[in-house]
Amino acid sequence: MIQVRLHPGLDLIIHTVTGALEEDEFRGAVIAMYQLDPPPLLSLWDFSEASVGHFGRDRIHAVQADLVGKVRGREGGRTAAVAPSDLTFASGRQYAALAEGFELPFVHHVSRTRDEALAWLGIEPASLAAAESREVAPANGR
Repeated sequence: MIQVRLHPGLDLIIHTVTGALEEDEFRGAVIAMYQLDPPPLLSLWDFSEASVGHFGRDRIHAVQADLVGKVRGREGGRTAAVAPSDLTFASGRQYAALAEGFELPFVHHVSRTRDEALAWLGIEPASLAAAESREVAPANGR
């Protein structure tokens, strides 16, 4: 399951993933983010409670290749992932490395903690706590 919260004042969207991450669900959340007008420059994916071990390199690359043609914008943006477990961290690093091959207009970073990811995004935890937010429904990922 992916819970999505938009923080417009911070130009930030947070995806909190719990349980086994499914490809269609991931695609839907990414597509929904790009359907926002404009899509936020900052994106945080929190995989602290997620299972991604079933995604191998080939599946990660196939999902990325599929999404590249469906997303536009976020020039100068940043996407951070929180991945505290070794397996999730390795998968996140692999995702970020493969994404470099697509010459995207934004950069990826994988952190072990949420505070480290927020710092990389330039967001103070106190600012996030005080910011207004709203839930965003994910799109169908097919």
